[in-house]
Amino acid sequence: MNNKKEKSTFISSALFFGAIGVVIKVLGAIYKIILGREAFYGELGASNVAFVYPYYSLLLAISTAGVTSAVAKIISTYDVKGEMQAKENMFRLVRNVMIVVGIIFSIFLYLVSPIICNTADFSSAIYSMNAISISVIFVSIMSAYRGYFQGHQNLKPFANSQLIEQLGKVVFGFVFAVLFLPMGVEFSAAGSLLGVSIGGFLGVLYLIYKRNRFVKMMNLPKPQKLSFEETKKGIRKIFYYAIPISIGASVIPLIGMIDSRLIKTSLIGLGYAPELAQKLYSYHAFYVMSLVGFPTILFTAVQVSILPAVSSLLTLKDDEKLMQTIRTGIKVVLIIAFAAAVGFFTLAKPILSLLWPTPVSIAENAEPIMKIMAFTIVFIATYHSTSGILQGLGKQTRNSLNLVIGITIKAILAYYLLRMDSIGVLGAAISTLIGFIIAATLNVITLMQTVKSDASIIKELVKPFTAALLMGVIVYFSYLGLNFLLGNSIATIFSVVIGAVSYFVLLIYSKSLNRDDLQFIPGRRYLERFVK
Repeated sequence: MNNKKEKSTFISSALFFGAIGVVIKVLGAIYKIILGREAFYGELGASNVAFVYPYYSLLLAISTAGVTSAVAKIISTYDVKGEMQAKENMFRLVRNVMIVVGIIFSIFLYLVSPIICNTADFSSAIYSMNAISISVIFVSIMSAYRGYFQGHQNLKPFANSQLIEQLGKVVFGFVFAVLFLPMGVEFSAAGSLLGVSIGGFLGVLYLIYKRNRFVKMMNLPKPQKLSFEETKKGIRKIFYYAIPISIGASVIPLIGMIDSRLIKTSLIGLGYAPELAQKLYSYHAFYVMSLVGFPTILFTAVQVSILPAVSSLLTLKDDEKLMQTIRTGIKVVLIIAFAAAVGFFTLAKPILSLLWPTPVSIAENAEPIMKIMAFTIVFIATYHSTSGILQGLGKQTRNSLNLVIGITIKAILAYYLLRMDSIGVLGAAISTLIGFIIAATLNVITLMQTVKSDASIIKELVKPFTAALLMGVIVYFSYLGLNFLLGNSIATIFSVVIGAVSYFVLLIYSKSLNRDDLQFIPGRRYLERFVK
């Protein structure tokens, strides 16, 4: 019974988190599609937003990413052992620490924004960085609450807080972007980022409300004030788990920072005009990366839900269930990744033209970048799924080191490739692909060494991979025919639908799916009749 309960909790959490994540990404995509068009802040405004986010994300990664995972692991362990008082004491400590950390990092980002922007020849982005700085406080506080609910394998408050945060960002961001547009695109871009802070504030209010209700419902003890020694011990325990994860999480924003520093200056060095170099940067960092980020929310859903599940099973020493959970998590993530990668590669230009029809330079220049980044999706998926597993197994330091190695190689390659006239802006995408291939491969090796796993999971992925390739062929010819008859927009939409249906049919026909895998797919009750 316990095994079934653990399995149900893990799967339902991942499914719910993933479903909310899709809604969030759709809202974010609509937001970016509209504001990134010529009628709003366009390519130059998009480049300002894209420039600011890596620095903002880096501070969040340092201050919050490791904390959420650390709290989840600690809370999960206390919960399994029945140590409720210690669990509540630890949460209170983390929350108070994160309030202080958030205030410090928020002030820091605001003060250094002119230095960062001016040294990178992006002075127009100062207002955007100032606007987003206050949100660091709210996201830091949310990290403690989200880790608390994640540790209980209850991802609904976690996911709902993200949805509320995103709604605040989209609604208020759009309003301020429009209001500030007459002042110039740099002010419009800054206005759109004010919504991030308002959304964060709303998310904090929701999480406080949900935790208060949870504590009353579960009749949990009130947190006790810790002694100075207990406080030091608790902080050391948090940082023991958090620092390696934060280091690893910090590397992802560093990719954006590397690109923001190298792309524009390298292209100017090759003879491009500054404004054209800035637009080319936006094609990679804003338009393409917005699309690549869409499927990653599903990978993150599995990563977030699998961490406490693996941690609990490790504590219970249930090796059989542990291996089953690991295999299911990796398989489902890669089934999604194969389809996303092939789809984006096949329909790169049609999708870009559908979302940003004018100016045509967006689709024309972003297409080759999109085709390269499509391959990266598979390795990002592999890294995400194995990352959550390794963190749950207590291998967070090794996981972070693997990513640091991969991104270090990415930075070195980007430096040289971007300066080659024959490659240009594509150097950022090529170096990112190679960096994630290395990081994902190292993670897989680490996982196999840790759990003494064989390579049988690879055999299970051959059929889904083949199905994805066949789907690509179907989508390609479907688009050619439909585009001739109906034009790009309708042809692209129908081709995506045809691809999704054909992929599922191919998975069923090749018996690539089983009932465990379907637990992650919405509408599974109706689909189980097709799967043994």
